[in-house]
Amino acid sequence: MLSEVVDVIVAVATVVAAVVAAISARAAMVSAKASTTQVQLMVEEVEKRERPYIYGHFHAAYGAIVRFSLENKGSVAAIDVKARFEEPAPIQFTELSLNSVALFRNTIPFFPAGERYTVDVDWGMDMFAGGKPTEFKLNLSYQSPGGREIADSIVFDISHLRSILDPPPTTAEALMQHKEALDKLISVMKGWNRRN
Repeated sequence: MLSEVVDVIVAVATVVAAVVAAISARAAMVSAKASTTQVQLMVEEVEKRERPYIYGHFHAAYGAIVRFSLENKGSVAAIDVKARFEEPAPIQFTELSLNSVALFRNTIPFFPAGERYTVDVDWGMDMFAGGKPTEFKLNLSYQSPGGREIADSIVFDISHLRSILDPPPTTAEALMQHKEALDKLISVMKGWNRRN
């Protein structure tokens, strides 16, 4: 009878050990899966934070000229940057497509973080004349230093610039500004001559 009790205890202990082992294995699997998910989230976060981010925008300069700037707003350099406008692309002063400018025609082999390249596009009054398009799409492709391929597109609507761009002064207006300054200078000189 003692041997039967020992056999039952051993059998129960074996079953309990098997159940505990199964529960431990399941817990280890859940823990490993959670750890894997956590590591993947951390890697994704680092990739978001530590990557190049090429961005472009149109802006007004000197009150009358529209400029385009291409910047790396990321935290690391971009490699082999290609930027090209879909047609119709903005037209430059020379009446050529902005895509013919070296910045858009050539690949930028190394684009450091924080760097900006700027191109004068055209006079605002010319860009908005005669129903010319005010919406443009820029396609970008580049790599992170680790070789990750990044492709992006940005759509620009530059119609908001129309309200802040002043046309350049006409020749008559520029001469009138100089005439006013010269008249003041002549008046001061005449007053000085009368006193001496």
